[in-house]
Amino acid sequence: MRLLLPVAALICVTACRAPHKIMLDTYKKNETVKAYKEILITGEGGMQAKMYLENLTDELSRQLAKSSIQTHYIYLGDSRKLDTDKAFERASAGQYDAVMRFVPRAAKEVVYRQTGSYDPYNNGVSHDFADYKHVNEHINEFDLTLQEKTDVVIWQASLKTDIDPIAKNIYRGISDKVIDVLTENLIVPVKHQ
Repeated sequence: MRLLLPVAALICVTACRAPHKIMLDTYKKNETVKAYKEILITGEGGMQAKMYLENLTDELSRQLAKSSIQTHYIYLGDSRKLDTDKAFERASAGQYDAVMRFVPRAAKEVVYRQTGSYDPYNNGVSHDFADYKHVNEHINEFDLTLQEKTDVVIWQASLKTDIDPIAKNIYRGISDKVIDVLTENLIVPVKHQ
């Protein structure tokens, strides 16, 4: 029975802290090989979406540069405060081969307490408040659209993440996922190693 308590506590602590989740679901596939040289990435939404997209587009830009694709990022603003569709039209009028648009569907922050220690004499629960830590999780959902100058939509997907925003390399992981899906959809060339 004494051995069962530490195992039960470990399961509880693990279940309380969900791992990072990154889901990217394509709902309009591209089946024609593309050879873009410049892509404009636009983002919109509130402050959380703005910070998220700045971190993500930094990583996307680094990875796309390895495939000789230059990127530019423009934050269009918050659609609750201004007309982001008009801002998008103005931004996409530049000299780009394609435009990737991130439009938020949902964004929220969840903060919860998590214990950092195990107390075998109190059913595995620590009541030492110094052992509690606050954990932030940011849940974001975006619609992604890639379109060419002709306003033809090439590819569309839904990106959903549940992350700790200050975790090391989390945006690299999200970027890796996006690049993998863009490669599968013939938008980014396959790297030969």
